[in-house]
Amino acid sequence: LLGQLNQKALAVERIKLFERTFPGEPNPYTYYLKTEDEKIRDLFNRISFFFVKNLLGVFESEMPQINLVSRPLIELRKGHDNLYRVVGVYKGDITLNHDHLNDIVFQFWLDNEHWALVETNLTPERRKWAVGEKERLKNSALPAKEMLRNLEALFHTQFPQNALHENVNKPKPAPAD
Repeated sequence: LLGQLNQKALAVERIKLFERTFPGEPNPYTYYLKTEDEKIRDLFNRISFFFVKNLLGVFESEMPQINLVSRPLIELRKGHDNLYRVVGVYKGDITLNHDHLNDIVFQFWLDNEHWALVETNLTPERRKWAVGEKERLKNSALPAKEMLRNLEALFHTQFPQNALHENVNKPKPAPAD
């Protein structure tokens, strides 16, 4: 029932029964009992490394002359309108060609698997362009159901052998001979 949750309603009922039968015992299947918001946070925390890697790839391919001194921070933000957005922020020093620059800011929004620069202080031209991108994407945040669906699909793409409740940091045991 829990491989890829083919019978979700029955599996959730059995997980609830497990919790009632063994109160206080660790339950590896609690993911399925969480609210949408809790599932979104849980999944995002387990796969946020993918977003960091992806954003670093944007810097390498689209801004190869820029070397970051530290790693960008990836966040999942929920707005006052209850819509979600994946945000990548870099604040700090960079090396641009051979020049060291201080207190540079880059903010990216993830939109349909593409990172869009929406805020920067690197140059006036880039700042102006980023403001236009922010205006263009201001209504592109996702409702909880859609964000959860996207995160679950990404999880399955990155870890096709794992069920949604499984921790991806632990190596799977080797098969018995």
